Amino acid sequence: MKMIISPEWPTQKKDMEAAGHIIDKHVLLNEGEPLGFLEIVMYKNEKNETTEKNKVELKMPDWIVDLQNHFREEYGREYGHVVTSKVLTKFLLKNEVIH
Repeated sequence: MKMIISPEWPTQKKDMEAAGHIIDKHVLLNEGEPLGFLEIVMYKNEKNETTEKNKVELKMPDWIVDLQNHFREEYGREYGHVVTSKVLTKFLLKNEVIH
């Protein structure tokens, strides 16, 4: 079976602990509700003469942005992105609610 997460991750324990603290903070801010992976933002535009248009945006939730920022500060842009991806993958593969 092919490994999805590279065994070459010497800071895994430290990174997962940091991620846990960031996630816990956001769970508290979210009043204990599970955290989502995408936020849908809808904007209702003003009517013009022929149509009424709404705009929908998908954005990353604050907890993922905070994870990215933490690991970018810790490891730099490129490797910080790699670590963020590894952390999220690790949580997803455990079949656990992220909080």
